[in-house]
Order: sequence, then structure tokens, then C-alpha cells
Amino acid sequence: MKCARLLITLATLTALVGSALAQEPMAPEMFNALPPMAAGPVYSDCPPDVGQWSGGQACQRTSRGYLSADWFGVHRKGAAPRPIAQTTVGGVRMLDTADLNFGVESAPRIIAGYVLPNDVAIEGTFFYKDDLDAVGDATAVNNVTFPFAAPLGLVDDYVAADNINLRLATGIHSYELNLVETTRIFNFIAGFRYMEVRDNMTITATDAGDVSTSTVGTYNHLWGGQIGFRSGYNWELLGVEVTGKAGYYINDGQATTLLRDNNNATTVRNVRVAGQNDAFAGELSAKLSYRPLPYLSIQGGYQCFWITETALAPDQLNTVNPAISGTALNAHGDMFYHGPSVGAELRW
Repeated sequence: MKCARLLITLATLTALVGSALAQEPMAPEMFNALPPMAAGPVYSDCPPDVGQWSGGQACQRTSRGYLSADWFGVHRKGAAPRPIAQTTVGGVRMLDTADLNFGVESAPRIIAGYVLPNDVAIEGTFFYKDDLDAVGDATAVNNVTFPFAAPLGLVDDYVAADNINLRLATGIHSYELNLVETTRIFNFIAGFRYMEVRDNMTITATDAGDVSTSTVGTYNHLWGGQIGFRSGYNWELLGVEVTGKAGYYINDGQATTLLRDNNNATTVRNVRVAGQNDAFAGELSAKLSYRPLPYLSIQGGYQCFWITETALAPDQLNTVNPAISGTALNAHGDMFYHGPSVGAELRW
């Protein structure tokens, strides 16, 4: 089944890429009936107040290279719910993985491209974010218990503790290479992407001066093909652009679980599991631009990015059978990032 899906994806990409590479530039006569607009990442030597068409004729292209750099404000949705702390007496839940708020942190993103003679651009995109963190605490002297403690054998510092602290940290790296049409109102995108997604969970219990720390770390290596679209419109110096991408990926995932108790003197579990599975990633963005100079554009927008079927740290806690937590890979988690961006684009 995996091979069949991969072959279908590759066949689709091959057809789209072949169509893009074979595309001829649009003849000047075709531009005469169109309103002033500039779709895609290409600009011309037309005066900035007349758009891409001047006097009913297509202006001469004066640039082929472009480089965009922006600040991406990343917010991760809350983690899947897993109980982390409850009162020892009464079992009242005090802390859950879904309670944590990751806030908004900054991430850099670079887009660089070159427009080929047939007006199809080859474009690379890179962005990353390390250590997108969230922290939570539960405190009650001799009355805080980790609900998974007994099935996992954590019977000292994680039962009737004074404090249990939870820390989640996420990191993502994304590299992609695409072919992008540039002369249409609705431009197709086809290419490949490689991603690394890391998710760590640290649970620290403090009891009468003893401190024990247990960790669950997951790593996802995703690679595959993607298709998408880019559409834009310019009003003299102002412009709007919408981009969407969707891809099918093979995920090589792994998880490492380390459980320690008795002031870290006892290792209760230290296991590593791995596996492969299908995954999906999608991206949608919209941005506005202002071009004060022919070679400079100031941009701002908003984007959403999501990945399905990934191994996430909280999901390794098995709520059906807590005793086997960490011994089998759970790669059915969903990761969702979103946030605003602001940056600039240079063309030459």
C-alpha cells in the first residue's frame, strides 16, 4: 500500500513537472486582454504605477532571481491530552499535557528562486524552529501523584510527591525544492520536501528533597513529494498572494523513553522504538506586499502548517494500557503550527 501511494504521488509530480518545464512563455497578444496584475514571484521593468502591462503590451522582464527573508511567529496548538498530575487523595486532576500554552516564538524563513527562460521558477524554501517550549506545575505537599506511576513502577518520588513539573519542547526543520509557474493567474507548484520534527517531554517529581526526572523524546524524519498553487494580484504598489501546498511523506519515526525514580538512582525503563508510516503535511499562507522600489518588496501575512501521523512525546503514554507506555511507537499524532510573518523580498 505504501509503495502504491508513493508511485501515484511520484507519477502526479512527474506529470506536473513535465507540463511546467514544457510550458512556453505567454505571447504578448495574450496579455492585452488581461487587467494589470503580476502573478507569482516575477516582476518586469514597467513603471511601478502601471503593473506588468504598459500601453497594452507586455513589458520586458528585467529580473530572474529573487530572495525573500521573513520572521515567522510560530504558535503550536496544545498537545494531545494526557494526565500528568493528580491529587493522591481523591484523584483530582491537577495537570494535563493539554493545559500547556506554547505562546508565540520567532522562527526565520528563507525563500530563494530563479526564473528559467520558459518562465518557470526553481525555488527553495527553508525554515526552522528549535525549542518551542511550554511548562506546567502541580504543587501540594505529599499530595501530588503521577497517574501512570504505579503501572510503570515509579513508586517512590512520583507517588505522594510535593511537586510534579511538566515541560514540553518542540522543534521543526523544513527543506523544500519546487518548480513554480510564474505567468498564470493560478500557478501550479510541484516539488519535494524533507522535514525533521522533534518532540520532547520531561516530567520531574520532587519529594522530600529527592528529585527524579523522566523523559520521552520522539524524532520524525519525513520525506516525500508535494503539489500546490500560488495565486496573486497587484494594485500598482500593493499586492496580495495566496499559496497552498499538500504532500505525501514517508515518516521514519522513533521514540526514546527514560524513566528514573528514587532521586534518579533507579532506572525503571530505558527503551528505544522505531518504525515507518505514511504521513501528510499541508501548508496555507496569505500575504500582502508593498513595493516602494522595483527590486524591493515589504511583506506581511499569516500562515498555517500542519503534519499528521507523526510520533509525539505525550502520545507515547498509553492511556489504555499504561504499563506498556514507551514500548511501542505511537505515530498517529497531529502537529499544527500557525502565526503571523513579516519580511522583505529582493529581486535582481
